Amino acid sequence: MPDPKDRKRTPPFLPGPQQEQLLRHIISTFPYSIWWKDRDCVYLGTNEMSARGAGLSRAEDIIGLTDYDLPWTREEAEHYIRLDKAVMESGEPMLNIEETQRQADGSTRYLLTCKVPLKDDRGEVFGILGSWTDITDRKLTEMALARAKDEAERAKDEAERAPRTTRTRRSAPRTRRSSPTTRRATSSPR
Repeated sequence: MPDPKDRKRTPPFLPGPQQEQLLRHIISTFPYSIWWKDRDCVYLGTNEMSARGAGLSRAEDIIGLTDYDLPWTREEAEHYIRLDKAVMESGEPMLNIEETQRQADGSTRYLLTCKVPLKDDRGEVFGILGSWTDITDRKLTEMALARAKDEAERAKDEAERAPRTTRTRRSAPRTRRSSPTTRRATSSPR
């Protein structure tokens, strides 16, 4: 029986081409958008999910492009590149960044993004790896709840400021009506 310690010291279980094929399969089936860029913020690759959001028919079509070449707004492209450069300069990841992105179909999506520096064996940063997941449904729900809360607070404030105009009905004093017989019996003689 093989010693488990020996397995840790052996090279990857698949030969080079098969290992590369496995890695490509993992990236293409990963449920988040993944992309990677060089130090000049030029795309080196992405997965199919990210390519679709950018309006590309194949993931390979992103190679050599920058964020300015994609359907994002100019402000979005500048924002992405500014953060990418900050991650590469600091060598530290940025995690759980909430941001927007205009998609190829013109819709705007809300994203939760993570960016990590890519480092070589010497620890030198040579690029950036990023991933994002679409949180649009969650953000729209949060915004709807915030609007409903604001409307409820506004209605409460208006109700508290409104003059107290509710009047209570005053009851008229109750009078007893007597029957003609009772009146005759209680009448004093003339």
